[in-house]
Amino acid sequence: MAGLLSPDSRFYQSWASAADLVILNLLMILGSLPLFTAGAAFTATTRITAEMVREEETYVWKSWWRAFRENFRLATLVWVPALVLLSGFWLEERWISTMRNSLLVSVFLAFILLGVALIGAFLLWYFPLICHFENNITTHAANAVRLALGYLPRTLLCLALIFLPVLLALLMPQMLNAIGIFMVAIGGSFISYLIALIQKPVLARLS
Repeated sequence: MAGLLSPDSRFYQSWASAADLVILNLLMILGSLPLFTAGAAFTATTRITAEMVREEETYVWKSWWRAFRENFRLATLVWVPALVLLSGFWLEERWISTMRNSLLVSVFLAFILLGVALIGAFLLWYFPLICHFENNITTHAANAVRLALGYLPRTLLCLALIFLPVLLALLMPQMLNAIGIFMVAIGGSFISYLIALIQKPVLARLS
């Protein structure tokens, strides 16, 4: 038992990482409550999970808050337009739900899903770029597009992780409460951690 509780043991480190992810998830939720700050909150979370994946020593609260402040401008300048587009897609989906032509509904929904996926693919590379590299917003945006397309299998896998909770909620509505509790407790930061693992080799090549 003493060996398990040793700070150098794998068991202790796993529990410490889980605790960090719970704290990180809470910070991300609180930082996203004013929706226009969510981009900076996602970026800060991306930064911390990348450090965790690289097994770097990090102080979750202090490091997250520093990353939030340092990347706020670049994150928000892209997040706010993305939020407007996503809101537009949501309103369009509400309007489509009133239509009776099933073929048109299917076509419109396909375009909405494609639009959401494209925005998600761009953001999941843009946020890591701005918190790891110094550059202007235009260059970061162009590089995010190149990475999203150049590493398409990784991009699709990351998107699958992001949309998985929504898909599970739709397919298994009886599990909605459990999925909601998981997402509030640790889900967002855990997904960010998995995405950081997927992106780690790519970002390492760029360093």
